[in-house]
Amino acid sequence: MTAEARSGSHNGQHTRISTNPLEERRITTVDLNPFLFGRTSGALRDRHSAWFLLIGAGFTALVLLAAASSGMVGSFDEFQFANDFRRILRLPAAESDTTFPLVRDIPTWILTANVVAGTVLLHRHWQYMSKCLSGLARSGAIIAKPGPVPPDDNDEQPLPREAFRGNFNIISRLLRIDTIVRDRDNKTAFGHFVGRVVGAVSNRWLTYLVPLSVLSIVLAGLLVLGMRNSLFQTLAPSELAGADRAEWLQAAYRGWWASIDHPLAFTIYLALASYAIFIVLLFHLVGLIAVYVTIGMHFLVDPGADWLNEDNRHGWAPLARFYRTVMWANALLGTSLSTILISLGITNASWVAFLVVLYVLLMPVFTFVPWVLFRRAGEKAAALRIRQIRAIAEAQGIDPDTHIPAMAPYLSEIDRCRAATIRPLRMGTVSLFTHFTLVALPIVLAAAQIWLQ
Repeated sequence: MTAEARSGSHNGQHTRISTNPLEERRITTVDLNPFLFGRTSGALRDRHSAWFLLIGAGFTALVLLAAASSGMVGSFDEFQFANDFRRILRLPAAESDTTFPLVRDIPTWILTANVVAGTVLLHRHWQYMSKCLSGLARSGAIIAKPGPVPPDDNDEQPLPREAFRGNFNIISRLLRIDTIVRDRDNKTAFGHFVGRVVGAVSNRWLTYLVPLSVLSIVLAGLLVLGMRNSLFQTLAPSELAGADRAEWLQAAYRGWWASIDHPLAFTIYLALASYAIFIVLLFHLVGLIAVYVTIGMHFLVDPGADWLNEDNRHGWAPLARFYRTVMWANALLGTSLSTILISLGITNASWVAFLVVLYVLLMPVFTFVPWVLFRRAGEKAAALRIRQIRAIAEAQGIDPDTHIPAMAPYLSEIDRCRAATIRPLRMGTVSLFTHFTLVALPIVLAAAQIWLQ
């Protein structure tokens, strides 16, 4: 067969006409493994995430220790959830006193539960991330983009080997994706790109963690300052105003179990708040790196599918699992911010403005950008499979117009491909709940507080 007979031209590049384009475009790739960023061993990755409940247990124990050190754990009689909830909504309720032991501090219990869940979720999130890309490559869910035809010893005039060019544009140039894969062929470009990202982040990991830690302490300091000035705003009696309201707020703060009047409890609370904010910032840092790699996927690979459907998601299960943890992480952050805003009052949101802005800016990036990049993945995978089936039929000498009985199995497979539901980011039954938590709940709470102020 001559080079002309077996090749065509696509964007100035020679491409092979093949009866099995999927096999020829299968790739291997390293994973985006956050456990390697800090030069940690694989043992941490292979631990079951439930082990990290021990950190959560330690966190909870420190909260109890802090409250006990101030003598303000509280009794069952001081648990006022129902009345406090009515006070927040400005419904009829007995006037609130200014004593706030731990047992009455529902926001702290919610935040503690979120931190415990967030610690476990961070490990599970990293686990899924560290196995996602190689899993997608093995199943054929991601395949190389069409590339140049390598030389064939049987060709009288072998085609020249060319470097992979990809479908690059101004975005890929701004992100230096095309520069990173320069001189790489289509099958190795993505693996090389991911390896470069992992190497670059690993070499600079400490330069990221140090400022991240400092920023966590600063933000925790601002949070406790905001609490000193405006904690329990939404529980203050509505008839109080001016100096009387300020006096009630000061008395409520002094009656809080973790106030600065209880130095040990205050110090422990500040340290725990710093840890909680550090977990949030770490989620966002690694999340941005993951988004960068996801954008790289758009330029360097094409979507495919496992048509045996062994994982019940046509090979996309690794991505679906990973994306589910992304959504739960955003749900936890949204719930936490809502809880803080209820405690401080929406008019005092400036104390946590950085975290609020971070949520508003990056939540759409983590949720909307993947949807944009993968929304047509199923359609493209089916189209590629159908081209493969037609090529196989053609190679067997079957004319679909005249060899109708022989074409029947091929048409049946084509119908199966068209009917396949391939949604890489499908999360299942929890999607409505998470989207409500992510978007509706913080907005509703903020609007309600503005209306009730």
